[in-house]
Amino acid sequence: MFGTFRKHQKWIWIGAIIIVIPSFVIYFSPDAAPGRGRGGGDYDLGSIDGRPISRDEYLPAYNEARLSYFIRAGGRWPGRDDATMERINNDAMSRLLMIRMIHDMDIDISDMAVAELARNQLSDTPVRDFADRFLKPEGLTIDDYTNFLRHEAGIQQLIRVAALSGQLVNPREAEMLFRKENEQILTEAVVFYESNYVDKVTVTPDLLQKHYTNRVQVYREPDRIQVNYVAFAASNFLAEADKVVAGMTNLTETIDEYYRSRGADFFKDTNDVVMAEEDAKQKIRDELRQESAMREAERKANQFGSDLLDMPQPNKAEDLNSLAAARGYQVSVTPPFSRADGLEDMNLPAAFRQQALLLNPNNPVRVEPIVGEDGAYVISFNTEIKGTTPSFEEIQAKVEEDYRRQEARKLLRSASQNFNTQLTNGLAQGQSFDAICQASQVEVVQLPAFSPSSRPPLEGWDNNFSLQMIQRQVDPMTVGQTTPFLPSRDGGYIVHLKGRNPVDEAKLAEELPEFTANLRQYRIGQAFDQWFRKKAEELRLAGPQPAEVSADDAPPAGTPAPPPGS
Repeated sequence: MFGTFRKHQKWIWIGAIIIVIPSFVIYFSPDAAPGRGRGGGDYDLGSIDGRPISRDEYLPAYNEARLSYFIRAGGRWPGRDDATMERINNDAMSRLLMIRMIHDMDIDISDMAVAELARNQLSDTPVRDFADRFLKPEGLTIDDYTNFLRHEAGIQQLIRVAALSGQLVNPREAEMLFRKENEQILTEAVVFYESNYVDKVTVTPDLLQKHYTNRVQVYREPDRIQVNYVAFAASNFLAEADKVVAGMTNLTETIDEYYRSRGADFFKDTNDVVMAEEDAKQKIRDELRQESAMREAERKANQFGSDLLDMPQPNKAEDLNSLAAARGYQVSVTPPFSRADGLEDMNLPAAFRQQALLLNPNNPVRVEPIVGEDGAYVISFNTEIKGTTPSFEEIQAKVEEDYRRQEARKLLRSASQNFNTQLTNGLAQGQSFDAICQASQVEVVQLPAFSPSSRPPLEGWDNNFSLQMIQRQVDPMTVGQTTPFLPSRDGGYIVHLKGRNPVDEAKLAEELPEFTANLRQYRIGQAFDQWFRKKAEELRLAGPQPAEVSADDAPPAGTPAPPPGS
């Protein structure tokens, strides 16, 4: 079933994510009054054609947007981080407008189309089992899923009607594009390594002292903070997950279907060797167990954050400690850290640092959990440590290293500029690229062949060379020309275009039909995108925004209401 979700996503979602509406990140509570957040703040849910959108309209669209994410992600529900929530809100607004267009254009949605969509998504999984395993834990029902399917079928018809021009693809044009995108490009590069110039730098005490003085602010240790956190690790909820997995009435069929849909070659061990079928299916079972444990960890973290918000004087750092003690949770303290470093040895999600650095004595708690791959975290401010500036003597070795690298880069740039001048003049005089390189005694590297459609990772490709940058540079070039100096992590390089080989005719015959179909889908998406944006402007689609509230009614800073179903 999960494999079916992934295979089905291309067509369904061509129109669901094309317009981004600046919006306010909203967290609903099912028992809240329409348009009101849990913390007491009022929210303007946006409008269409000047008419305000009610909570009763918005919440179903919001739930459908979450279902859309679930389908696109192959059976994984969206996280609760702000970026994902904003994306879901944007998708919900787009759906609201498309649903209105379906009604305005009197598009008929047949029961057969809805049933076919359900079969494509669920395969042989009974709807009741799907509801019990995936919908019910998220506060959704079969009716929610049925409405989602009906609107999906309507959106597909809406796209067909609105994007007729995009369905017209000239076969000759498609073949020309395929040939252009798949020709093999042959290149070589003259490489300049920074490390080759480090030993050529002259170093004296006076030069180092001057370098330190000119860059003293760079060497200043940044301000750091420490935060308290309560971790809800998925590993702590494996017992609950075992009960959920054991209670799946069609567990064996689900695992078998997922294994078949992905194919045996998809499942490999740490040595990249295809796993035996029994081992692969055990891996699938373990993943189901981990996902269930992660959902429970996130649920517990959301409950803790909600209870923290409900305390008599919310948003105090001490409240997190006292509530954790009352619930038997351990409070941990991070080491000092800044935007640049300090958490490298901790297995924390990237958003942890970002959100923790927003805390301060005036905004000491984040009740919305920070969700990672292995757990969820609720955090509060602990302390701030002011940065200091080390003396020259304390960091002399680092100053010398920085100075050598700085001067090595200058020498490298000078060498590359001199060679580029020799290369340009030599090619203009009819000399060969190889002869010029031999005379200049520079290092030449043969790059693997690539095409304009190649994407990383490319077999045999050295990541010191930027594939995308080279593709952009050589696209307008003719054979024999060279690029300007292109910087890299370790120095830089100049690329010489050796040749262009046409696409293999057997490859053309085999892959052109699928390429043409994908091109048609792309053109449909472009056409619908333009039409949809125009309609959004005509109907004055406005996204959610926080309404004005009095200081007495406003919730404390940093305390959004919990999401649906919490």
